[in-house]
Amino acid sequence: MTAVCAECGPVSVVRSGPRRNVRCWEAVRQYNAKRNYSQKYAVSHARRLYLKDRCEACGFVAVDPCQLHIDHVDGDWKNDTPENWQTLCQNCHSLKSTNEKRARNPRPKAGVETRKDH
Repeated sequence: MTAVCAECGPVSVVRSGPRRNVRCWEAVRQYNAKRNYSQKYAVSHARRLYLKDRCEACGFVAVDPCQLHIDHVDGDWKNDTPENWQTLCQNCHSLKSTNEKRARNPRPKAGVETRKDH
């Protein structure tokens, strides 16, 4: 979106602040730095901006952004870089997470006794 930044003049902008003042990206960065907003907030905001309009796995087109999630491609939530993010629908996100958990902790096969009787 292009508008007039409250601090810089005409630029590409994002709406920011409790009064929804229009600010450019650099003004938002400076605003957050002055107020010592945590890196977590900055990453959360970046994720919302990264969110695509469709699931990258199945192609589901969301009616509302709440139907889509940001997922970590490598499964490591500490690796919070845009290169490691993908937009998934709730179903694909659940399937991916479940499959990753099963790969880490495989279930015993049916009929195999794992309990020790004393």
